[in-house]
Amino acid sequence: MNSYKHFTINNHFWREAVVHLLESSTPIVLPHYCVMDDMVYTVRGRPVVNLSKCEIDVLKNCANGKIATSEELTPLFEKRLITFVPHEIIAPMQGSESILVLSPHIDDAALGIGALINDLVNNGKRVDVLNIYSKQTYQTGIRVPDDSIDRYSIKEEEVASRCLGYSFTNVGMLGAADRTNLSIHEFVSNCNKLETIHLAHKSEIEVVSNVIKDFFRKGKYSSLFCPMAIGQHLDHVIVLSATAQLIDNCVLKKSAVFLYEDQPYAAADMKAVAMPRIIGEIEKVTYNVSECAFAKLSALMAYGMRLRKEQILSVFAYAKKQVLHQLFCENLWKLN
Repeated sequence: MNSYKHFTINNHFWREAVVHLLESSTPIVLPHYCVMDDMVYTVRGRPVVNLSKCEIDVLKNCANGKIATSEELTPLFEKRLITFVPHEIIAPMQGSESILVLSPHIDDAALGIGALINDLVNNGKRVDVLNIYSKQTYQTGIRVPDDSIDRYSIKEEEVASRCLGYSFTNVGMLGAADRTNLSIHEFVSNCNKLETIHLAHKSEIEVVSNVIKDFFRKGKYSSLFCPMAIGQHLDHVIVLSATAQLIDNCVLKKSAVFLYEDQPYAAADMKAVAMPRIIGEIEKVTYNVSECAFAKLSALMAYGMRLRKEQILSVFAYAKKQVLHQLFCENLWKLN
């Protein structure tokens, strides 16, 4: 099937995604919901309104592993009640390249290069994601009980990792929004000067650098992917600064290091990059990962607490703007 390679985000987008995903994936009800009798409830016990009896029956079928048609599943996918996980898990080829992706928060790796991760996995590579600031106490989307946020964050990441084929480890550090009580605007203003970051957060950069170094050495990775800190979120800047410190200390000298775009900041045209001094030149590489675009969509739809649908669509609109012919592309910057 080749038509989806030149997709556009229009009224047919969700149907096209479901048709493609059904070829190799199974629909599942997102962990934020449960189906009981003839009702659908959130994990907070509140009924989901504006669902027809037919839609509730389809959700029941999904929960019980029964077959449903693309016409039945499309509105449920668009409403973020279901997503799709592959029928089979692709094991890395013996002796294949191993890649470590640094993700400041749960969802950053999938947001930035989810389709590329899936493409690498499909080609036999081993991809591990290290979620550094994986603990949070806030919610921006689907609401779950406050004492269950961490548990559902893990559930979301388990589903997303199945969609894309990577393994993940949560470090468990508390994100900036919780440990500093700063707004996103204050994150940006605090990151405008790198000298301020290095002075005010020197000890934390050192901690994160050691976490990355230990994990990287144990995993014997051949490549490291790190966010560029587009948007200048404090946690992203710290992860980038920690990686730069490892480069300066020659810890990564035998490995390929790539930078990836932070989403949805790049899609929002937040071009400012808090780039620390990095040894060597940077070469941009654009990857056509159209065949994995809908796998990325299924993963992002799993992050119900973290992402709004408008943010997900903005990332897709950005990705198809990178080249002509409406291809879905993701960018890396290779450090030479």
